Amino acid sequence: MKRITFLLICLIPFWYAVNAQNASTSTVDELLERLEVAGASQGPEPDDLFTEEERIVLRTHFMGLENEENILNKSVDPGTAYSVQLSGLCDKKGFGTFPIASPYNLTIINPVSSTYYAGELDGSGRLFGWSIEGYTNHRVTLNEINVNTGEETEVGEVSIYQDFRQLPTGLAWNHAYNKMYAIATNSDETELYTVNLETAELTSIGKTGFPGGTWLAINNEGEAYALDNGLDVLFSINLETGQGTAIGPIGVNVVFGQDADFDPATGILYTVGYHGSGTNRLYSVNLETGAYTSHGPVNNDCAQMGLFAIYNTMVDVPNNPTKDFGFFPNPVNNHITLSSSENISSVSIYNIMGQKVVNSVVADSDSQIDVSLLKQGVYFLEVIINGRKDTYKFVKN
Repeated sequence: MKRITFLLICLIPFWYAVNAQNASTSTVDELLERLEVAGASQGPEPDDLFTEEERIVLRTHFMGLENEENILNKSVDPGTAYSVQLSGLCDKKGFGTFPIASPYNLTIINPVSSTYYAGELDGSGRLFGWSIEGYTNHRVTLNEINVNTGEETEVGEVSIYQDFRQLPTGLAWNHAYNKMYAIATNSDETELYTVNLETAELTSIGKTGFPGGTWLAINNEGEAYALDNGLDVLFSINLETGQGTAIGPIGVNVVFGQDADFDPATGILYTVGYHGSGTNRLYSVNLETGAYTSHGPVNNDCAQMGLFAIYNTMVDVPNNPTKDFGFFPNPVNNHITLSSSENISSVSIYNIMGQKVVNSVVADSDSQIDVSLLKQGVYFLEVIINGRKDTYKFVKN
């Protein structure tokens, strides 16, 4: 059982030092046991958990397991991952990007001083992350990171650790309701919150019912998922109550802090699972069973990604309206009303996967489109007026 109290976390650094003295005589099983105990905590892997000799032993072990994994064809629909190295065990900490379509090599944009436990893009493309500093009296802040420069701006500080001994470990944007959510854990229980992006204020929704929430991800339909890295189990979360429901085991052993996100264009959930001593894999996650499927290592098995957020241009369609055209309401329940000073030739609606779900010939300046049968989520309204095609994003409730 990988659950661990915060008291034990405080004692672990001393235990590391003792075990490090026996580097040359430690077996793989002994190293894995040490990793199991320490790795149930959130955050970066401590520098002194293993000696360099022990890390080589562990990496060799994990590379051997790679041959047994079912690696997907890497011809995946490309998004771009914004990511931050959580620890600098085998490479420098920094903010950068890598393509989901491979190669999985982090291109550093800027070094960062903060230690990020989670991050996410909001609906307008702004990147936010939970920064946690200090080992005893953790200072927790919500920061905004400039995706072009890596510059960090503090939004606000939260007293969640001082008040509840919780550390925020997940951050996820709900495209269906334009709202940011977070999870936080004290290793005994995990709680779901909403986040005010202007002040960093947290509002509790409820307890999830599982102890070690490690990351949070929400798809375009507003369905939430989280990992417990102590149980190695995927959960779904009710965003109205916070209650979690176990989906199934992920099938691999992951340790310490890590993050996950949905590719907003493909609907695939990805995570950079961390196995210890720099070893990692980019995984896609089966939402029906919880099982992880490996796509390969990031940074040649030299990365622990504390922040991982996927950007895909397919969903960044700006509202660039034709003059004197409008539509309402947005979000919508049943019907979208269109209004234009000129005749509208046709209207098409596409889902987040790029599939056409509604097609209508209008030939009028005003019209209503029935969207009552569409599922909740983000859609794109394509309007043709006098041969000009414009695309608008809307949300179906």
